[in-house]
Amino acid sequence: MEFLKKWNLSQREQENLYKFLNLVREVNRRINLVSKKNTDKIIKNLTYESLLFLEVLKGDRIVDIGSGAGFPGIPLAIIRQKWDFILIERNKKKAEFLRKVRRELGLNNVRIFDGDLANFRENGVFEFISRGAGYEEIMKILRKNNLKGILYAVLHQKETKYKFKTFKNELTGKTIKIGIMEI
Repeated sequence: MEFLKKWNLSQREQENLYKFLNLVREVNRRINLVSKKNTDKIIKNLTYESLLFLEVLKGDRIVDIGSGAGFPGIPLAIIRQKWDFILIERNKKKAEFLRKVRRELGLNNVRIFDGDLANFRENGVFEFISRGAGYEEIMKILRKNNLKGILYAVLHQKETKYKFKTFKNELTGKTIKIGIMEI
C-alpha cells in the first residue's frame, strides 16, 4: 500500500483499508460496484482520491452522498474512527454491500441510509461529501430539505463558481478540485 504513504497510516488502518479493498474486489465480481476494467487500478485511485477529503474536512459528522462502493466514506471512516459517518446509497445491492463492510470491519462509526437524498432527514450540522454525484442537484436538495453545513464535492475542471482546493493525484497525475460550498 505504498500509494498511501502520504497519510502516515497506522498498521491497523492499513490492514482495514486492505480488507475493504479486498471486499470491493470480491463483491465486484458479482455486482457492479466499480468498473471491471482495470479494477485494481481504479480501486487504488478511488482510495487515494477519497483520502484527499482529509485535507479539507473540519468536522466530525460526515454524510457521504451516493456512496456506491463506499468511496469516499469507508476509507475516511477507517482513518477517522472518532468521526460519525452516514453513507447514503439508494441502490439496495450497494447499500447491502456497505452494511457487509460495516459488519466485517467493525465500523461502529458508520450508518447506512439506503434511500434517496431527497428523503434524508437529520438534525444538526454536517459536512456532506460527494465524489461522483451531481453537486448542483445535491445543493438544491440540501437547501430544499433545510439541511445545514458544507458540501465538499469533486468539481468539474472548468468549474469556477465555487470556492475550491486543488490537489494532484499522485497515482494518475490528474488535478482534483474539491469544491467547498456552504449550504
